[in-house]
Amino acid sequence: MMKGKCPGCGYKVEPIDGKCQICDLPIEAQSSIMMKFNSMSSVKIAFLFSGIVVILCMRIFFQTVFQRIKELLNIRVQRIATLIFFSIAVGLLYSLIAFMGLKFNLVVQKSALLETFGFANILLLILFTLVVATVEEIVFRGVELSYLLMRFKPWVSVLVISIVFSLGHIQYSGILPYISLFLFGVVTSFLVVRTNTLYLAIGMHFGWNLANSILSQYYILDHNILSYWGSAFELLEIGILILIFFSSWIYTRSQFFLKRTG
Repeated sequence: MMKGKCPGCGYKVEPIDGKCQICDLPIEAQSSIMMKFNSMSSVKIAFLFSGIVVILCMRIFFQTVFQRIKELLNIRVQRIATLIFFSIAVGLLYSLIAFMGLKFNLVVQKSALLETFGFANILLLILFTLVVATVEEIVFRGVELSYLLMRFKPWVSVLVISIVFSLGHIQYSGILPYISLFLFGVVTSFLVVRTNTLYLAIGMHFGWNLANSILSQYYILDHNILSYWGSAFELLEIGILILIFFSSWIYTRSQFFLKRTG
């Protein structure tokens, strides 16, 4: 059992029956933010999983892939604004399903908060989630997807990279998290293929991770566990991913027709 800082007396103790040994107030073993930083080893494993493919791409097709990455990351004010807007929209949608989960008892509020969000913590969390989202999108939807698109049809490439992306997150248990990760990969890959930029994918990844990190500080998102399947909250995540996919499909399709008729 890990020690946690009691919100009542401030001492670091091992909780007994979920309560502090000193002041008898409810205490949780470890804060969600610290757990996320401690799970960096899992993130490293995910990168190692795709490392062989990345090295092969950069070694054999370095110039082509490098030029593709430069094109996908071409900095424009409009693209930066789109990233910010999309990350906020996705974060709000994720928050909405969390509050829906409260209504259906899929999510419960934590009995005790171990940390308060100061400015430094917020800034650190934003930078951390932004860096993780950017690096993962460059690796999966930048380098690896670009390599696959040179060899296969777009829909095959999207399916393959989405499977690789979901299997790369081996820290999860159950079936539902991997379905959710697969759909997440499909949506972000679709956005990259249709818009020819990484900014929407980065914005979605950033907004999703940031909302999850903040909400995990106040709510237990995996409260209702289904045997062999995982958290029931993942069902809401899957639903919102399907909604984002069809919204993105309608948006990119309308933009395509506007260009043709313009």
